[in-house]
Amino acid sequence: MADLTCAQCRMLVGQRLGLPWLAAPVATFVARYPQAECDLYPGDLTTAALIEWSEMARYAPSETAVMLASNFDWLRREADEEVGRHGIMKQAVAALDDARAR
Repeated sequence: MADLTCAQCRMLVGQRLGLPWLAAPVATFVARYPQAECDLYPGDLTTAALIEWSEMARYAPSETAVMLASNFDWLRREADEEVGRHGIMKQAVAALDDARAR
């Protein structure tokens, strides 16, 4: 696991693979560096983690709770500028709002 790149972690989280091992370190990383760019765009790992928040919480509830409590105002601004109704940023914001509502 120590040999995985950020991009590989993003891909695995997005595919819900390896979450028993990845959920805690990914949630911790996202909470610390929410706008980190792995390989696609700033916050790409964050969007994947937020969209899969419920699966991540299953394996790392404390770390996921800290991640969800982070400031994602920047993501809301990005989602507002995103073209289309179903873009990845909009999906991440909707997932965040769902998580916080629960």
